[in-house]
Amino acid sequence: MGVVEDDTWQVVVGPGTVNAVTDEMKKMTGSQKELSFEERSALDQADRKKKNKTPFKQFLRRLGNIFIPLIPGLVASGIINGVAQFIINTGVQAADHTWLQLMTILGGGLFTYLAIMVGWNTAKEFGGTPVLGAIAGMFIFNPALAEVTIFGEQLQPGRGGLFGVIFAAWLIVFFERHIRKVVPRSVDIIFTSLFTVLIVGALSIYAIMPVAGVLAEGITSGINAVLSFGGPLAGALMAGFFLPLVMVGLHHGLTPIHAELINAFNFTTLLPILLWRALVK
Repeated sequence: MGVVEDDTWQVVVGPGTVNAVTDEMKKMTGSQKELSFEERSALDQADRKKKNKTPFKQFLRRLGNIFIPLIPGLVASGIINGVAQFIINTGVQAADHTWLQLMTILGGGLFTYLAIMVGWNTAKEFGGTPVLGAIAGMFIFNPALAEVTIFGEQLQPGRGGLFGVIFAAWLIVFFERHIRKVVPRSVDIIFTSLFTVLIVGALSIYAIMPVAGVLAEGITSGINAVLSFGGPLAGALMAGFFLPLVMVGLHHGLTPIHAELINAFNFTTLLPILLWRALVK
């Protein structure tokens, strides 16, 4: 359809067609490029590592890739919130003071919209359109759901927590990929995203939120029950198993549990216990 000459050459093929052309170009350049000895050696090493990857480890790595980019924001927001709450609790400043209110807003912003970031990262990690994954997080945690009643039951915003968002965003990638195969390229940019969001939106209400809700509540309640019943012994056992999990890379699977505990209770009792053992070592 045209060529734009700039610092790089841009070949315009039109919406919809660009996805197919990009995939084909990646295949062609990947198979025809002449590699140096060092590049071939690196590829061979990567292939060996790939063969050693089990589906379970790969699943945990994907979870890590979703949450690890959020850690700097979680740290900054957590410190700001902690300082603000310390000032309020010690009575140094009233909670309605302007700059303290602004600190609370600044520190709580990420936690308020955490589901959106998780949805974005999930879709990105699985090769989908990030903004559609973000829509999954917006929808599941939208406060307006509380005003909707289905089958005589009022919907609960955020039911399913971040586990529901992850699954909904993954489904968005799945449906987007398959719908794109049957939608004409000329209208791909319109109808692929439209059908994807509508389908996953309906599934979120009738399937994802109820099922993920049971899962999230079971995990968070179970951990709290274990710590309450087992006390120091339960904490010691959890801390003792943490470093072996780190050694084999399985600690990434705990990240969404920490995030869900923060989402449900605004704090996580599990992380300080596990990190205590790591700091002692």
